[in-house]
Amino acid sequence: MLGVYHREGKGAWPDNSDWIIQASRHAHLLQLELCQSRNTWYIYIFDKYSLATGEENLRLCCDCDSVYHVEKDSKYPLRCPTPSCTWNYDENLHLRHWHGYDPPLSSKMRRHIITLGEEIDRCDECGCRLRKTLQGKRLIKKDFAIVSTVDYRTLTTRARQAPLCAEARIQRFNARKREEFAKNVTRFFPLKAEQNMANDLRKKILLLVENCTAWIYLNMPDDWQHLRAQVLQLFHQLLAMEWQTSARRWVLGLLCLTATYSNKQLVFRDDIATTLDELEKAAKDLISTFQEHLNKTRAPIE
Repeated sequence: MLGVYHREGKGAWPDNSDWIIQASRHAHLLQLELCQSRNTWYIYIFDKYSLATGEENLRLCCDCDSVYHVEKDSKYPLRCPTPSCTWNYDENLHLRHWHGYDPPLSSKMRRHIITLGEEIDRCDECGCRLRKTLQGKRLIKKDFAIVSTVDYRTLTTRARQAPLCAEARIQRFNARKREEFAKNVTRFFPLKAEQNMANDLRKKILLLVENCTAWIYLNMPDDWQHLRAQVLQLFHQLLAMEWQTSARRWVLGLLCLTATYSNKQLVFRDDIATTLDELEKAAKDLISTFQEHLNKTRAPIE
């Protein structure tokens, strides 16, 4: 729609926020599905390590939040190699306890302990927390977690061992990427309303990818692989669009003093507008697909 309106000379993006509102409502519904298991997604870094190695060789220190690997047949698997934790061990490299000393756990570590099904052990004499390390456990299935992403600068594909849900969340809260995209958009769309719609579209797509992926994992419908492929395709389309705006903004920078600048800017703007339209359609299709699945398990949203 954006591209059509530019080519017709109207210079404005029509009000097509209905699907964005719908996306937000569905995202809220999907978030309700995550209330009891949301911690699983917050500790993806721990799981990212365990995807590449055996869980029995991985430990997490509760005091410094460090993830470390234990060598095979190690005599001291509980020892954290971080220098700041050295004083927590006696001369025999066993964990020691200081009566009355009870430093608070980080909120992140508390989520780790709860999600891994562990408990906070306390001293019988003083009631303070005992030092401990946690053994690694796989929380997200390997075949579900590995995400193939494309480097659009080199056109190479690589597998990243991190949940798609977490990848989308990182992109959504990454201030540098968000500001860079907003800066690129201003080069092609001078109207503030158009810029806001493009930025909102990116945010809503990342929100959809994050919550839809989590919903798939927690519910595991029969056709989960097809659903996940559709979500992943939308994510790839968004990454390609971001690269497109960045690359063409760089080209415009080289042409800024030439006579071809204005023509190239109009051509690039129409191309990017078409890409945004395709992204919008793909997002609507994804919402429709999940609407069908949600309708099978609960009453339709009013």
